[in-house]
Amino acid sequence: MRVPHARVLLALALVSLDAGGARAQPAGPPPATPEAPAVPQPSPDPTNFEGIWQPDFVMPLVNAGEGTSGALATVDRKPLPYNDRGATIFQHRMRMEQAGTPIANSVSQYLPAIPVYQLDLFLGQMGVVQDRKNVVILFEDGSNWLIHLDRGHPAALAPSYKGDSVGHFEGATLVVDSIGFNTKTWLDSVGSPHTAKLHLTTRISKIEGGRRLEFLTTYEDPDLYTAPFTVRRTASYRPDGQLLESEIENLRSENNANLICEDN
Repeated sequence: MRVPHARVLLALALVSLDAGGARAQPAGPPPATPEAPAVPQPSPDPTNFEGIWQPDFVMPLVNAGEGTSGALATVDRKPLPYNDRGATIFQHRMRMEQAGTPIANSVSQYLPAIPVYQLDLFLGQMGVVQDRKNVVILFEDGSNWLIHLDRGHPAALAPSYKGDSVGHFEGATLVVDSIGFNTKTWLDSVGSPHTAKLHLTTRISKIEGGRRLEFLTTYEDPDLYTAPFTVRRTASYRPDGQLLESEIENLRSENNANLICEDN
């Protein structure tokens, strides 16, 4: 009777030794941590603007006396240099707004805007694609800014909402010349006017190590302004950005019931 009992004790001892040996084995290396995907970087080429960019907010000018906010902010932070005619048109639009009968501009009717003005609307991100012939800036509302690099302005240019833009590089700066605008658009959200003589020169450059685009636009319209003026805008690189669909609230009839259209 003692022999089977001894065998049981021996078996238990062997099991215990095996378990202890297993516990004594050195631990294996931990599983490898998967590498994070590389974050896209803007092109190191200073003349390559391709990628997704987010227009940066620029504090608009506020004129407490006229009750306005949203006028273009010039680089010297001064009011726009309207002449008498330009001031009369602007003040009429402001009075109509304050009376609750705002005048409809192209944006409120979901019609095209002057392309550089798109940077002030903050309608999401924008994408830039380019080749040797064109630079195209795509906005999330479906509009675009087409800049021709391979031609000048057509001799017979029909006025349009977006005008005609041609560009060339001066070093790392893209210089864009834009003319041919109709008079159905505004320069800003508060009603700064322009005529068909509007001439824009925009200098686009990479700054801050290529992670920001700078747009310096000089406005000239001798029929409504006493002197040219320059507006600075920027846009920040968004490595994981993508262009999304947008729904424009202004398309809804209840948002446009009190708008008044000007004759242009």
